[in-house]
Amino acid sequence: MTSKSTATAAIEYAVDGGKELLAMCRTPEIMADAAYCILTQPSREFTGRFCIDDSVLNELSGETDFEKYRVDPQGRLATDLFVRKDAEMPPGVAATIEGDVRKSILKFGEGP
Repeated sequence: MTSKSTATAAIEYAVDGGKELLAMCRTPEIMADAAYCILTQPSREFTGRFCIDDSVLNELSGETDFEKYRVDPQGRLATDLFVRKDAEMPPGVAATIEGDVRKSILKFGEGP
């Protein structure tokens, strides 16, 4: 799971306004980096968890620079619709979204 929308073909083609939304997404590399962190953990110790990419990267690798994962470094980020809006964000993420999409409405509906 990701706390911000990820640039995928599903976003581009299946969501109304998808081409514009892509610019407000993170690149798929954030999912790959988080998956690597998860898959390199001892399986008996890291099981049964609900994982969000930026939280995993922060917890397991100390990542706080999430800017490198933005499709458009100058644009706003879209919040993922499946993550609660009051979910705690790791260091580096809160600063990225302050005054951002959390206070706006996306074309396809209100964000969390």
